[in-house]
Amino acid sequence: MVKSKYFEKAVAIIMVAMLCLIAVPQVLVAAEPAYALNGTIGSLTTLAGDYVTWSGQTSGSIKIQLTAAAGGAEFSAYKLLDIAKNGDGRLVVTVPDSAQDFWKAYIDTSETVTVPRIKEKLADYGTDSEKSSSIVNKFLGFSGTKPTPTDTVTVAGTSATITPDSFGFYIIQQTKAPSGGYIASAPVLACLPMQKVAGTGPWLSSYTVVPKDDTIDITKKVKVAGAADYGTETIAEIGDTLNYEIVADLATYGSDITKGEITYTLEDKLPDAIEYSGGAVVEFYNTKNSTYETVSGYAVDYDSVNKKLSVILGTNYATKFVDYDKVKITYTAKFNQSANIVIEGAGNANTATLTYTSAVGQTQSIESTAKAYTLELDVTKVEKGNTSNHLEGAVFQVYRTQADANNSTNVIQFIDISTSKGDGNKHYRVATAEEIADEGITKITDITVSNDPSNIGKMNIYGLNKQNYYFKEIVAPVGYNIPDELFNIAVKPESFVNETNHGDYDATGIKLSFNDTHQSESIENDSGINLPVTGGMGTILFTAIGLLLMAGAVYFLFGKKKGSH
Repeated sequence: MVKSKYFEKAVAIIMVAMLCLIAVPQVLVAAEPAYALNGTIGSLTTLAGDYVTWSGQTSGSIKIQLTAAAGGAEFSAYKLLDIAKNGDGRLVVTVPDSAQDFWKAYIDTSETVTVPRIKEKLADYGTDSEKSSSIVNKFLGFSGTKPTPTDTVTVAGTSATITPDSFGFYIIQQTKAPSGGYIASAPVLACLPMQKVAGTGPWLSSYTVVPKDDTIDITKKVKVAGAADYGTETIAEIGDTLNYEIVADLATYGSDITKGEITYTLEDKLPDAIEYSGGAVVEFYNTKNSTYETVSGYAVDYDSVNKKLSVILGTNYATKFVDYDKVKITYTAKFNQSANIVIEGAGNANTATLTYTSAVGQTQSIESTAKAYTLELDVTKVEKGNTSNHLEGAVFQVYRTQADANNSTNVIQFIDISTSKGDGNKHYRVATAEEIADEGITKITDITVSNDPSNIGKMNIYGLNKQNYYFKEIVAPVGYNIPDELFNIAVKPESFVNETNHGDYDATGIKLSFNDTHQSESIENDSGINLPVTGGMGTILFTAIGLLLMAGAVYFLFGKKKGSH
């Protein structure tokens, strides 16, 4: 057989085409929207059928186009093969010295590697995907001296452009993912130039790569026990049970990341005013049967010293969660009587944090916060018709329903915390179930307004829910009447809007907007004789006796005069 003088050149060009064939893990699109790239198979056909004559530039660019604004992503291009124009004006492929160590490891040889030798090794793999993976995986696992990146770019907004110093065959690796729940895309193999149209089209010296950075998210929600739906915020009384739910996406990693150690940890730190009650459950959403289910070996660990729940999923991550795409943690907690409880204001927030592997050898964190609020009501006792006249001496009982108030049952018990406030005003906090059961703790049901000169007639009540409360006055100020009716006060945040279907609204459709001004209400009293309650038997009796006396007097006067004539 006669060996053609162009035989080695032909082999080199075919090698380039085969390497281009590998560049399929990412989406490639032409820089000019009027054309579609031929693709690696078509490029192979063109290169194998003839020698590519090149009269243009010998360097190009690869635009990295992300599908969404994700500033901070970083990409590096490593040249694995040179593609250059020779003296005959044709493209020739060679192995650069900087990539020799890598190709020796790839082929498993100590000899100098040539392009034909690489072609023989690629023949060991069947499909295009297997050929591509063999190079990518070897490069990522290669511990020797890798080629120095010819260009490294950081994406600002949605795109950045890699501009290698010359044509070549490159591996483009995302070395940093954007913050905010992104995971780096798998590496891509790309060659410059790339053919536009199979067989007849020109060769592109610039084109666009569209990596797909996977995204994950975490959502923390809360509701009062018994409520229908979870929300990002809720309001409860001190002592109420709260149900929490954390849902996080399970990351989908490429083989480049799963080769290393995977970090995937969920942590949830409770605030001072929330006590963990237990009952934590970890479930995984099975995409095959569309249900949440438990997986053996995964449970919540609770650190009582730091008030932190945690779940670690990193071990055997790549094989454990093939059929699952979400993890859910549910547990119960209670509003406690902590001195650090936040009344309205910023709320009692607890934040769930997901720390995850975002790129090879890198981790990031994302957070989600749920808030539990409890309300304060400031009450002032005033004279009816003269609200500037504040009255001391009034005593009340408080109920959650009108039926309870009418029957004097289930009266709310309070803890008097006036001494701790030290301002002369009267301050009361709703007692928890544990405090009510503890005989060693003093509770009261009768709450009295202040007689302090600077706070006459005032009292502050803490730890209330967003609902109606019924105040029954059982002792009136001296010289004033006990009202017939209950005082029905609708306790609510100082500022709120009725809405639905918004992420920052609670499950009942109330937007919780708080400030440092708490709800203030006045309760009025009439002055005068303290007569029996209107409509009672005493009133009827006195009225009847009065009418009889008046009738007798009239008869005596007029009847006597008539008889004397």
